[in-house]
Amino acid sequence: MSELDCSSSSTSTSDDEKCDCSILEESSSPSEDGKLMFSSLYDKQTSQDCYLANTPITAKITEVAEDGGSGIFNAFHSRVYKIELQHGKYRWTIFRRYKDFFSLHNRILLYRAKRSLIPTTRRRRQLQLSLEYDSRGGGGEGGNTESQVLLKYGYENRSQIAAVDQPTGDNGTAVMHTASLKYNKSDGTVEKSLKRKKKHCRLPSFPIWPLHNRADNRKERLEKYLSAVLHVPAYRNLQETREFIEVSRFSFVSGLGGKNKEGYLKKRPGGRLTYGGVVRCCAELMASWQYRWVFLKDSYLAYVKPEGEDLRAVMLLDPGFHFKLEMHQKPRLIIENLNRTLVLKSKTKENAIEWKDALENAIEVSGKQWLQNHDFGSSFPKRRNVYGRWYCFFSFPSFVCLYDSIFFILYFFVSIYPLGRFVDGKSYMENLANMLELAKEQIFITGWWLSPEIYLKRPAAAGRRWRLDEILKRKAEEGIRVYVLLYKEVELALGINSAYSKRILQQLHANIKVALAVVQLFISSSLGKNAFSGVFLWAHHEKLVIIDQNIAFVGGIDLCYGRWDDPKHRLTDFGSVSFGSARHASLTEEKSLMSAMRSMSKMLPVVQMCNAGLVSQPSAENPPEQSSAVVVKHCAELEIEPEVVAGEERERRIVRFLRSSSRFGLPNFANLLMKHKSRMQRNSAADCKQRGSQVLSADDGETVDDTAKRRKSLFAVFFFYLHTCLIHGGLCSVFQRIAPWMKLRRAVEEGDLKCENVDDAAMCYEEKLTCLQMEDDTDPGLYGCGKLWIGKDYANFIYKDFTEINLPYNDFIDRRQTPRMPWHDIAAVVYCSVARDLARHFIERWNACKTEKAKHNQRIPYLIPKSYEKVEMPHIFHKIAYKCHIQVIRSCSQWSFGSNMVEDSIHRAYVHLIKNAKHYIYIENQFFVSLLNSNDVHNSIAKALYDRILQAYNDKETFRVYVMMPLLPGFEGQLGTTGGSALQAVLHWTYCSLCKGPNSLLFNLAQHIEDPSEYIVFCSLRTHATLMEKLVSEIIYIHSKLMIVDDLFTIIGSANINDRSMLGKRDSEVAIYVEDCEFSRSSMNGQLYQAGRFAFSLRTDLFAEHLGLSDTSAKRKSKLDVRDPVSTEFFTTWKQIAARNADIFEKVFGCIPSNSVKNFVELKQYKKRLCLGEFDLLRARTLLEQLNGNLVLFPMKFLCQSDLSPSPITKEGLAPSSLFT
Repeated sequence: MSELDCSSSSTSTSDDEKCDCSILEESSSPSEDGKLMFSSLYDKQTSQDCYLANTPITAKITEVAEDGGSGIFNAFHSRVYKIELQHGKYRWTIFRRYKDFFSLHNRILLYRAKRSLIPTTRRRRQLQLSLEYDSRGGGGEGGNTESQVLLKYGYENRSQIAAVDQPTGDNGTAVMHTASLKYNKSDGTVEKSLKRKKKHCRLPSFPIWPLHNRADNRKERLEKYLSAVLHVPAYRNLQETREFIEVSRFSFVSGLGGKNKEGYLKKRPGGRLTYGGVVRCCAELMASWQYRWVFLKDSYLAYVKPEGEDLRAVMLLDPGFHFKLEMHQKPRLIIENLNRTLVLKSKTKENAIEWKDALENAIEVSGKQWLQNHDFGSSFPKRRNVYGRWYCFFSFPSFVCLYDSIFFILYFFVSIYPLGRFVDGKSYMENLANMLELAKEQIFITGWWLSPEIYLKRPAAAGRRWRLDEILKRKAEEGIRVYVLLYKEVELALGINSAYSKRILQQLHANIKVALAVVQLFISSSLGKNAFSGVFLWAHHEKLVIIDQNIAFVGGIDLCYGRWDDPKHRLTDFGSVSFGSARHASLTEEKSLMSAMRSMSKMLPVVQMCNAGLVSQPSAENPPEQSSAVVVKHCAELEIEPEVVAGEERERRIVRFLRSSSRFGLPNFANLLMKHKSRMQRNSAADCKQRGSQVLSADDGETVDDTAKRRKSLFAVFFFYLHTCLIHGGLCSVFQRIAPWMKLRRAVEEGDLKCENVDDAAMCYEEKLTCLQMEDDTDPGLYGCGKLWIGKDYANFIYKDFTEINLPYNDFIDRRQTPRMPWHDIAAVVYCSVARDLARHFIERWNACKTEKAKHNQRIPYLIPKSYEKVEMPHIFHKIAYKCHIQVIRSCSQWSFGSNMVEDSIHRAYVHLIKNAKHYIYIENQFFVSLLNSNDVHNSIAKALYDRILQAYNDKETFRVYVMMPLLPGFEGQLGTTGGSALQAVLHWTYCSLCKGPNSLLFNLAQHIEDPSEYIVFCSLRTHATLMEKLVSEIIYIHSKLMIVDDLFTIIGSANINDRSMLGKRDSEVAIYVEDCEFSRSSMNGQLYQAGRFAFSLRTDLFAEHLGLSDTSAKRKSKLDVRDPVSTEFFTTWKQIAARNADIFEKVFGCIPSNSVKNFVELKQYKKRLCLGEFDLLRARTLLEQLNGNLVLFPMKFLCQSDLSPSPITKEGLAPSSLFT
């Protein structure tokens, strides 16, 4: 045969044995292949799910070689066939002998024999009985009804009838797989309308006894036979066929990379480094070799059980990955990485060599990056020219001097973007909520603590919609898998109750998987003398949220109580609802263009449409609404359906401005509405429809979603209006700062963004993100609107630690008596390959926990990382993030990752940046425990600072070091009491590191430098408020883990400056090292300087917040330039502001800690002293008005004459010192 024998007249072939050759006829190009989405890995699998839909598999034998590997000569079957296969974009090569073909053929014959013995299906039996009944005349008058004729015709012509519907219209129609039959009443005939039908495929004859001297003919016949097998779904879905062509459910999944080597191998039990208990140890010793389906991908090797295809292990390529081939009677392949040793046994030497070649190719090509040495000893390479963004509440650098109107417009357009800035938890959590809504496949969450009931967007005006557990439940119901990895605390020491968090999350949905990383007293006998080291003292401390392995949030913010805050750092929260100040818009023709723009921009986010004749006048019975505006329109002019909305006189002025815009030399606004109306209605229609079930009714009878759509349209038009009119009108010098944002916004609205080489999940982000942001733009104008900190979220960690976590809405602190403790923190977001790196970090931790604690628990699956092929960032994020070189760094060891290597790349990165700093170092950290030449503390941070400052002094360089840290550790208790032992223990090591004792940093600097404060300054944050008509003050707890060097290099993560976080073998940590590759003009020590955009913008915003320059009016009044952190003028001003603020706080509140208190006796007397705020409120308020921001000096002389080390009779005194260092 020269062609496959495909016929529609065969009667011996069952329905499921039909050929899909028609796919070849209809496919115009190989690019029209289907996709197996990444989420399909979690679906219930069948054999048909292994292949791409509507995509053929082609096979071609390209080479025939003599089989020299077998020790026995076979005159007929001594050849090895090299077969090249293609399935869509996937290409791979296999090697098979004739006996492999013969075995496959026998299995197909057996399958066909079984199929021939299967009894007739119920549907076919019913059809036969119906036709027999009709033939006997039992079908009514004449036995020739429409349905009967159609059934008989279809049966006689062997049509594939799926079902017969009731006749519709004049002609009856039968619904069939391959033909549509129509019955004509007039003449009683049946018309057959052919559709694409599947053809029966007769397999070519198998060369059972091929002639040895006709190898080419045998090759052609085998190739033809294999092609015929692969064209029949029933045959190619057989397990033996899939084994023959090396295909599994993991072969063609989008996101897992290309098709590599797969196949059955025998695996020897054991080999892991993690300790699994005595039972597992005995099982590994006595268990026999077992078959596993092993598959190789670009960055890992994994295997599954043959019967269920559930993942049983994942071996990541890492610096310790290597393998060797041992030739025994059955060749063995020994593969090792940092986590385990895997021993595999192959049937033949040739198969073992194929695996060896495949592993070598993977290592040389895609896996090379994981085996190389990287900067700082990290397991991850430095990703160049990738995008990242730090986050803070919106603020502009103080040096930007703009007119009020332009500043407001800049604020309006820049601050709406979902990847806004967040220092502090408010904007972090709000942006995280939006990003979680983008998830299409997976969500990874890990943290030191997680509180399911926290609200990510506040106030909770949308009910429980933005509560964390509700978000996760909503995504889980959409089919998205959520994996949460939490630290299992020692209950005697911590009250975070991770078991409660796990229980609540698991009850939400089956798609939410929670694992507790439990620390053990011992890990493995391989630790030798350290087998019983106190690893139970350490914690999993990293904080990560990863979405689809495309977007990753990293930093120091846990999703738990007490972390949500904003730069206002409020001390009180009584939940009163108050309206913002009235926003008046007085737009007249005499107003200047900029004034008109300013008023327009204030009103635009809440503009609605109404009929010109239906605008009601404000009155006592119908008061004006401050949160909405009305644009009066003429239906004939705008062709928009009239709507009745209450209005105000100021809104009529807006209309006059819009209608008379041509007097300013601008196009008519109504014409722009007409131009863009149709385009805007198409954007995000599907997504808004999906949320239709959750909308709330508005007062005017419309839905919130409809209002959001109109506001979105108006907003986009106004954006285009400014872009096309104002920039070309001579205002380029002002608006060129926001031109890229305008371009991006317009591109999003027009739908012109391209997604080339973007991950499948990421391609859906733009539409969803645009729709979510439009919701955020729909601000009702309310401030307060209920409590911002509900229940346990209102916290003061020093006053009282958390209790009764299982009662989230019960206050445990009296809001009328005790102010909350504000929280200052920093986080960042990364994309593309860096997000994949962080996802790989999470997967490594998750799989180690799974192996150790839930190896046989089917509900907790192993995870596999995505490929690095499609890692392009969606274009929607390009203009709202910074292009940088980013590297993932971490602290990990055997107890935390199951790895036999200690990685301390965070510590190395800190030391490297400090030693190589040129101009300044800025540090924000929760702790500073680092001693010089000490046997108790081993990290080198203080030593590196000492060496660099001393070098600057000797070289007469201008060099500055800023260190921000909390005034007191966040532990419950009062100084000088037994309940404050933990607080005092941390203070003891802090002062020993800073200024107390021969190993402290300032003591050693003072031995060489007369005034070390000319080079280094330690500061903190404090704020004040009025609580029940009483002045109160509280520290702002600095929880950040940040270092910025020279406006070029940044480290953001979860690592504190102490041994626990830095040494690698204690707490597990993760951070990112960011090196700028985009620059802007700045100054350093009075000289022109090219500053990195990422580091510079982050530092200037932090300086502006701490110095009280975040507010627009404060910026205009202040002459302080935060661009140059090295100049003598700025450094002196910084110290003066901190000292003056600290003095004012001490006078008004008598704050602790204070330099006035040298010992515990003075501390008791100091607490009894009457403060200014208690007897002279007028003078106290006058002094407080002189504060500049929240910056204060850290008191170096506080309790300098007392021993702060914990008493031996307390539990802190009995604990090892490493617990606090």
